[in-house]
Amino acid sequence: IETYRVDAELNKVTVTGNVTAEEVVRVLNKIGKNATYWSCED
Repeated sequence: IETYRVDAELNKVTVTGNVTAEEVVRVLNKIGKNATYWSCED
């Protein structure tokens, strides 16, 4: 993971770096957080 940004108002976390979406979702689910995929914003 290179960077991450937390937007508490939108309950949104943006993660960038060399990591798969599945890895992020797996880790978040492991700690009891719900996660869904969003498309990449360029």
